[in-house]
Amino acid sequence: MRVKTVKYERLFSFEKYQNHRIGFEVELNEHDDEAAVLGELYFKVLGLHTALEIHRKLMEVSFELPRKISSVAEKLRRVKENLAEIEAARSKLKHVKDEEERYQLACKLKTEKSLQRNKIEYEDELDELTGLQKEVDKAILETRKLILSGDFEEVLERYKDLLEQSTGIISNYYY
Repeated sequence: MRVKTVKYERLFSFEKYQNHRIGFEVELNEHDDEAAVLGELYFKVLGLHTALEIHRKLMEVSFELPRKISSVAEKLRRVKENLAEIEAARSKLKHVKDEEERYQLACKLKTEKSLQRNKIEYEDELDELTGLQKEVDKAILETRKLILSGDFEEVLERYKDLLEQSTGIISNYYY
């Protein structure tokens, strides 16, 4: 008996009851080994699935990053506001005679160092997130091109690390 075609397909489940069926069918030549062709199809399906999953995850990260950026920007705004209040308290302290009011103003000054550290931390985080957003958006376009050209392994090769870095940042935001 001669096998004329080989087909491999697989059903991949995603969250919220979504499924995708990915598969290929190949017509064999006289000299093709059907088991070897089936093995190639298996890895081709897995490669395509992985590339699509990376692209999908990058899209999720790109959607979530603006929220994270906005949150950090708001924290930075509040810290700068508090630092401005402390600066006003510093100049007011010279002219205040009431001991209790002087004590309250002095307490505000004590938190200044902590706020300065927070300010630097938030500025650095904001720079990192903004850079990451640009990287992720660029990666989305490039993964799309690679997927359309059929270069599935290249998607994994190029973007595995970026995906791990960016999803780690996003998951830290929520937990």
